[in-house]
Amino acid sequence: MEETRGLWCYPCALMKCSDYGGGKATGGSQEMGVLVNKPLMHFKKLFGKDGYINKHKATRFHITNLERMEEFLKRTENV
Repeated sequence: MEETRGLWCYPCALMKCSDYGGGKATGGSQEMGVLVNKPLMHFKKLFGKDGYINKHKATRFHITNLERMEEFLKRTENV
């Protein structure tokens, strides 16, 4: 259970279709790490211009998974 403690991006961890995402330099084959495939455990650089949260939420990977989660919730709301 200890390996799941930490900060996760729920939309990305739950709705991802792959363990890989964008990344201009890698042509879309950048392996996702903290917040997606493993929890963020170091909270020193959470926010700010180069913070983990702001950098992650600006990625196409995150935006796509957020849209997937919203669609899933909308479709299952009255089930």
